[in-house]
Amino acid sequence: MDVRQLRQFVVLAETLNFRRTAELLHMSQPPLSVAIRKLEDSFGMPLFERSTRHVKLTEAGDAALEDVRKALFHLDQAQRHARETVEGVRGLLRVGCVGSATLSLIPRILPSFRQRYPGIELVLRDYPSNRIIEEVERGLLDVGLVRSPIIDRYQVSSVLLEADRLIAVVPAGNVLATRQQIALADLADSPFVSYSREEATGLHYAVSSACQAAGFIPRVVQESTQIQATISLVAAAWVWL
Repeated sequence: MDVRQLRQFVVLAETLNFRRTAELLHMSQPPLSVAIRKLEDSFGMPLFERSTRHVKLTEAGDAALEDVRKALFHLDQAQRHARETVEGVRGLLRVGCVGSATLSLIPRILPSFRQRYPGIELVLRDYPSNRIIEEVERGLLDVGLVRSPIIDRYQVSSVLLEADRLIAVVPAGNVLATRQQIALADLADSPFVSYSREEATGLHYAVSSACQAAGFIPRVVQESTQIQATISLVAAAWVWL
């Protein structure tokens, strides 16, 4: 048996008329009769009772009808899912993102993504940049939202989505907190809570490079990977960039 024969069986079961079924299937009646006979041979039993006046399902045909409908439905569904996956409108998308992306970028783009690709299951992983890049390299993630710069040893390509600004956070009692604006060089003598070299490689080097461009090397007294933890440490006494 083949799928075409199963579809012909369902239409004939609904119309109980060979002529009408042939018209609906855009075929002539003799090939339809041959196809139904072959299907019955595959089942090993008659599926229809035929006479000059009427066609009706046999008990076996009636028992098979619902299962054949289900089989055709699942086959159509499998074909649709396969097609949608190839077309990029169905499937699983694994995205790694740094913590700050979950606070701003992801909430901005997620609604439009859901609307445009409702069939895509999105899995988000909150990882440091270097881990995201490593897992993209290994195929464990499909795409990553990371902070630049990206270390040259990684074999990945990148596209700039948006630019962030480095902002200094100081304790409320610090004299710098009273200013409307400060230069990076004003923090040269301050202790820093900075991003971890191992866990937030890109941002660690971004901060270090900015400080060096301002004429000093930051005196890091504590490292952190989470924004909230960093701010809490700053509130305790230190300065963070």
